[in-house]
Amino acid sequence: MKIILLKDVKKLGKKFDLKNVKPGYARNFLIPGKLAILAKKANMVWREKQVEIIKKEKEKIIEEKKKLREKVKDFSLEIKVKTGIKGELFEKINQEKIVKALKAEGFSLSKNEILLKESIDKIGEFPVKINLGDNIETKIKVNILKESKKKEKKIAAK
Repeated sequence: MKIILLKDVKKLGKKFDLKNVKPGYARNFLIPGKLAILAKKANMVWREKQVEIIKKEKEKIIEEKKKLREKVKDFSLEIKVKTGIKGELFEKINQEKIVKALKAEGFSLSKNEILLKESIDKIGEFPVKINLGDNIETKIKVNILKESKKKEKKIAAK
C-alpha cells in the first residue's frame, strides 16, 4: 500500500516521503495515528506542492546563510580580557564568549556554529572556523587583547 508520511517516522522515512508499506501497518498504525495518508491522486498533488514549498524555504535559508558568510568572511573580532602580571588570561575564550562578542558587533550566530577545537588561553590572533550548515563555512580572526588598566588607576586615585 502506498502512503505519504505526514511526520518523520523512525525506521520508515521523513515527512512527505512516499513509501510502500504493508496494508495492516498503514490501516492500523500510520493512518489512525495521523502519521500518514493514502497516496491517492489528490494527495499526491498536495504532496508535490508541500515539497515545492519546503524546497523554496530551504533555498531562501541557504541564500541568507551565504549572505551572512560574505558579511562575516575575514572579519576581525577583538576581545579584551583581564590578564595577570605575566600576561596569562584570567578566563579562557570559548564559543560562548565569541558568540557574545559577535552579537555585540551585530552578527547572530549560535555557539554550535563556532568550530573551536579548544578554548583560547593566551593573548594573540587566532583563526576561528565558522560552519553555518549546508556546507557553508568561513573563517574569522579573533584577536585577544589585554584590557587597559586605566580604569583601575582612576578608581585607585579616587
